[in-house]
Amino acid sequence: MDDTGAEKTSVNFDYINQSGPRDGSNDTNVDLRYKVRSPSIATSKAEASTTSTDFSTNIYFAYYDSFNDEIRFKAGNSKPNVTNYWGQVTTNNRKTLTDRPGAEYSCYNSQVIATDATTNLPNGTTYSATYPVLGGAGAFVALDVIPKYTYKSANSVTTNSSITNDVVVLVWYDAKAKSLKYSYNTNPLDTSWQDADDDYCGLNSKNWGPVKTIFTGAGEYCQIKVDSAGGIHIAAFDPVYGDLKYAYLSSYNAAYSEETMSYTVDSYGNTGSHLILDVALDGNTPVPYISYWGGAMPKIAYKKVTATANGTESDMFTGNWEVSFIPTSSKIADLDQKYLNNLDNRINVALWKDRDGKISQSVKKTS
Repeated sequence: MDDTGAEKTSVNFDYINQSGPRDGSNDTNVDLRYKVRSPSIATSKAEASTTSTDFSTNIYFAYYDSFNDEIRFKAGNSKPNVTNYWGQVTTNNRKTLTDRPGAEYSCYNSQVIATDATTNLPNGTTYSATYPVLGGAGAFVALDVIPKYTYKSANSVTTNSSITNDVVVLVWYDAKAKSLKYSYNTNPLDTSWQDADDDYCGLNSKNWGPVKTIFTGAGEYCQIKVDSAGGIHIAAFDPVYGDLKYAYLSSYNAAYSEETMSYTVDSYGNTGSHLILDVALDGNTPVPYISYWGGAMPKIAYKKVTATANGTESDMFTGNWEVSFIPTSSKIADLDQKYLNNLDNRINVALWKDRDGKISQSVKKTS
């Protein structure tokens, strides 16, 4: 988890033997393979000083808990140093990502920010929260982070003066509302919502901003990416029309209108599922790249124009996005059977970027 190369640290995100659902039934016959769905992780540097001995990394993690219909968020640090009674580790009041070990339901270190099941608590516990959950949950979730500090080189640190802490941005699919939701956390390492005597304190949304609906009727296989200028890029699949959707916010708390700020990248056939999104700057212009399943083969699309615009209109390509198939020797039936039936498998894309987040070329040098 530490990207300085100075140490290697492993972190447990969840105990797989925590199989108990929230109603206290503790069913031992559940299939643990499907408890954690759509896991998403982002990291940032913990400190600004290049002379500091703390080279640790802040870790942010979100996933869909299929046992309890919850979107769970966890935050921690890769360099813990104090262990308490429960086997949890704290550094500067920041707890690690694991919950209490055991078979019972637990969200001790998990902030449950979205769920419809707020009344399904054991022992007659009544759900009440100063910061109520943000809405319903679904099997797709993704996050990224706007870092407070960015290391440009070994002796150069850039501080983002527009934010007080790291800002985590998150999208998730609300299955009941059939829409993609967006929110952000302006103090993600804060643990004041926790209460060591209350397993159910996790059901709250403290530090999370107002919810925005990004896509109505769409949102499966959602992805979110922050560019180095702080812009927010979002992509998702529309299962109703079989389209690839895209949205852009100029900042994490920017105003958003679905009517005027959501776009269709590709609508040729049933296209856009199993997607991955990456973004890099071309000069000062952010260019999103999206790889996805195109119905017959994997496809890739990237934005060609400066302004955000539709890639297709009335199922006709506009030329605003470059869209192409990815050549593969694999049989289509094999791809479908082995990979596409698993919701967590994706068609992957990644961009080569320099420290400023700009598109860079991989060049072989003689030395």
